[in-house]
Amino acid sequence: MLKKCKFLVYLLSAFALLSLSAAFSFYFCNENVRFERFCNKFFLREITSDTLSLHYTLAYPEAYGITGAKASLPFYTRDASRSTCSLLDDYILSLRQIPSSQLESDNQYTYHLLLSYLESIRRLEQYSYFSSPFSPVSGIHSQFPILLSEYAFRTKKDVENYLQILTDSRPYFESLLTYQKEKTEAGLKSDDLSLAKSADQCLTVLSTEELKNGTHFLQTSFCQKITALYQQGVLSKEDADEYILENNVLLTQNLLPTYQMLSAELLALRKEDSSTPQGLCQYPKGKEYYQSLVQFQTGSDRSINEIENTLENLLSSYRLSLGKLLSSSSESIQLLNKARDTNWFSKDAVSGILTHLAATMHGDYPAFPAARSPKLTIRDVSASLSETSAPAFYLTPPIDDFSSNVIYLNTQTQEGPLTLYTTLAHEGYPGHLYQTVYYQQFAKQNDTLPIRHILSYDGYQEGWALYVEFESYNYLIALAKEMGASDLTLGYEIEKHNRMMQLCLYSLLDIYIHYEGYSQSQITAYLASLGISDTATCETIYQYIANAPANYLKYFWSYLEILTLKKNAMYLLKDNYSDLWFHQFFLDCGPSDFTSLAKALALKNSLKLPSAF
Repeated sequence: MLKKCKFLVYLLSAFALLSLSAAFSFYFCNENVRFERFCNKFFLREITSDTLSLHYTLAYPEAYGITGAKASLPFYTRDASRSTCSLLDDYILSLRQIPSSQLESDNQYTYHLLLSYLESIRRLEQYSYFSSPFSPVSGIHSQFPILLSEYAFRTKKDVENYLQILTDSRPYFESLLTYQKEKTEAGLKSDDLSLAKSADQCLTVLSTEELKNGTHFLQTSFCQKITALYQQGVLSKEDADEYILENNVLLTQNLLPTYQMLSAELLALRKEDSSTPQGLCQYPKGKEYYQSLVQFQTGSDRSINEIENTLENLLSSYRLSLGKLLSSSSESIQLLNKARDTNWFSKDAVSGILTHLAATMHGDYPAFPAARSPKLTIRDVSASLSETSAPAFYLTPPIDDFSSNVIYLNTQTQEGPLTLYTTLAHEGYPGHLYQTVYYQQFAKQNDTLPIRHILSYDGYQEGWALYVEFESYNYLIALAKEMGASDLTLGYEIEKHNRMMQLCLYSLLDIYIHYEGYSQSQITAYLASLGISDTATCETIYQYIANAPANYLKYFWSYLEILTLKKNAMYLLKDNYSDLWFHQFFLDCGPSDFTSLAKALALKNSLKLPSAF
């Protein structure tokens, strides 16, 4: 991290210098204390706003002075939304009254991150009805059951809070339906196709038959956690049995009817006048909202036009390089298929892959600061969630308990050994799990303000995960050579370039749909010009991107920002550069926007950086 600034005072006697130094020290100490108090107050207010936020942020809230917090969910009301804007304005005003130049270097970095973060949130808040809580891509109706299933039980109070959340689920979803109806009245209604998909998902997530048989994952996960508490002596046998019964009753008599109601209400919002989703720019102020959303999701301050031009050039370059690879051998397609299907590991491929990744990354990535490797549990996505779930996802552990980590694999969408390998690199080592636990250990050792853990920088995290995913192809190439299968290296290179081109294309389509206003037919025509002519495939691509604005940019553009940062590090350090140095710099800075990361890098050498990309 940056070192503390030093002040030079001339033409003063020794006594005067000592007195002035003490005065400066006292003044600057006050500003640092003032800032840290502000940050801690902000942190506590945010994580105690609802039980899920608190529980997933802190395993032991009492260590932070939080006791007796009542179980609650973040209900939506129009007044609450307006008060959020006022609160953000107050936060920004209060923060601006603190002179950042008089803070210690670590606090200065946090100050500028926090101010930029709050301003980004405030910009998004002015577009009241652009959020999509029931998006068929990542709506709360599909995320809520996962949060419940992974809700850790450490104490009896945790169980009671969980059951209260189940009790409050109906008014919570009713409040979100109120938002959805206000959104429709404001002229930003969701399209009929998306509403129908989300309605169907509600009926799939909670199955009457599974609940009746006691086999639903919200029943089995609850029983496992309750049994563990009983075995630890936290619960009596009577309490355990009573809680299991109460959970079953709440699931069948509360949550199930809630999801059935939700499905019916979403269907009722259809107007039969827009069968497919459309880009954000089709709505009033949609273009401005999209610009703010892209900036927030990626952590990049580059203009949409600059991003669009860069992606168009890259796509042409990727197509050219991929074509050269494919034409370099008459057996290129066969080698690609062989690379996709080759399993270098034991029957327990997941364990073997993670072990290999953790060993192979050694030397290019720093060790965990606390020299403690985290525990990891691999779970399969429930069949009832497979259609709405990503191919895989990592659940971030609480900031005060990084020992246990969970990666979910959607086995119904895994395409083979190669996909599994790169997916585990993305989610595990050196991806999300490694990056998250590394920074949690680093922050603990350096007494970093806890507020850093709740500032959401998805671009930093997803860009990193994609960056190491692409790096993992190099591991497979080295492994193939080691195993005497050098011919497979071409297959791995083709797949890597194909994935890069695909993500570049989807990111470009994101801009075309949400910023340029391309319709589904225009996207279909554009894809046909690239050789993608299957109508159903084109429709699927369009509808997914239309329902998830800025999602692909969050991954791919952020990845490109990391490559720019890496190139700049090479320029600054020259012969002293190493991947290990860059990776440690990036990880030590922690989740940040790329403007702040670039400034932190430049300050290390005070040199002008070359142009991007």
